[in-house]
Amino acid sequence: MFNLNRNYPVSSDKADLYENLDAELKGLEIEDLLLVRSLIFNTKIDEFSTFTKDETLNNCLIYLDGCNISKKNNILEEALDSIINSRLNNDETEWINKNVSRRLEHYLRNKTYKHWIDTNSLSTKQKFKIAFRALMLEEDKIINMSAVRMRKIRDNWKKIEGLNEFKSIKKEDIKELLIYISAKFQKIQKNGDIDEYLSCDLDTLESALICLDSYSEDPAIRSFLIKPMLTNWTQKNRREKTNKKQKNFILAASTIKELKKLSETHELSETQIISLLIKQEANKGLYIEK
Repeated sequence: MFNLNRNYPVSSDKADLYENLDAELKGLEIEDLLLVRSLIFNTKIDEFSTFTKDETLNNCLIYLDGCNISKKNNILEEALDSIINSRLNNDETEWINKNVSRRLEHYLRNKTYKHWIDTNSLSTKQKFKIAFRALMLEEDKIINMSAVRMRKIRDNWKKIEGLNEFKSIKKEDIKELLIYISAKFQKIQKNGDIDEYLSCDLDTLESALICLDSYSEDPAIRSFLIKPMLTNWTQKNRREKTNKKQKNFILAASTIKELKKLSETHELSETQIISLLIKQEANKGLYIEK
């Protein structure tokens, strides 16, 4: 036992020790209490249905009441030592503001997904701190190692929040784009490449970025996925707006050469040359016999 930050009177009485430990337990804030409860019950935080301070404390006390005095002291002292050792300095999480964006919330959840708790009784920052500490306790990486991990999460977020593959999309095109890429992301999610808890029925560009963050945080990999999507969508959108459709056909090499020459001579695109010739033939019937 570490007996961290304790100055109890020296006593051989186990009841006196438990009284001190019990008082320390009751004085804990909700973040510490949730961790103590998971340690006492030897289970994950999210396996409980209640996350308020009074209910969490009551769970702990009921469990301890079923143990003899020696076991109570051992369980409680070990749990308290662990959570004291796992506490974070305020400056380690000061980069997480009170008004957390949806994108940052999903990023924080992704980094601690095994221990994240879905509850409205705690702020996003509280949920992240609890889940992060639970993760560090599970991996037995505390104090210095947790600080290193936290800095890595912070620095990585600063890079990710600057990524926006949809910044060139016009406001009037957003709705149609979201419908198009929703179907693409849903297929990717079925393959297990996007977190299953996310909704790929996209309603905003931020929700699209959240799914893309889940797919990959590497700019090159993201670009490899999204660039062809945007290109195909742009072409599809353009054809629909101009009432034009793409047609593929094979031409002889000599015909391609002549088409290119006509295009250069008349300073028209090859598509325009073909359209004009077809239109003339349809109107005047100069070359094709009936």
